[in-house]
Amino acid sequence: MTIQSLNPLQEVFSLFYAITWGSLTNVWPRWKAFDWSSIPNEGGMAVRRCLLSILMLNALPIAFFIVVFYLLGGWVLGGGWRMAAKLAVVLVQPFVLIGFYWLWCSIVQRFRASFYPQPLTEDYPSLREAYDLDRKRAATNLRFGLVYVLGPAVLFVASTICSAH
Repeated sequence: MTIQSLNPLQEVFSLFYAITWGSLTNVWPRWKAFDWSSIPNEGGMAVRRCLLSILMLNALPIAFFIVVFYLLGGWVLGGGWRMAAKLAVVLVQPFVLIGFYWLWCSIVQRFRASFYPQPLTEDYPSLREAYDLDRKRAATNLRFGLVYVLGPAVLFVASTICSAH
């Protein structure tokens, strides 16, 4: 078995994906997205919140990374404006992570009673009931989350199709 080296586009994608994901992990603690220790106090709410977090903030980003990374294996960097265009497409892909986060926020806001105690306990000093968990904000976060997910994904698919011809 031989180990294939990464092409430059895979390297750039991996680096910027890691930076973006690492930056996003700094906002998760205030939501206690993965707070397994709250299960004895909150029961099903904490379990649902942790499972949603695993799906939206771990599983989907990993699956997206694998798909894009694999598809980038067939891309050739090229030169000139094509190189710049390909780099731009690759650099936009990590923004999908922000979309997954906004979609997560939208779900939590829309179905707030399923994920957080009401009223909030002292375990959530960084969350504001009237702002962070306001159901009226769910639709806006859903729209922007979809833009952040679909925009880069559509751009990537279009670029893949165009570069194949």
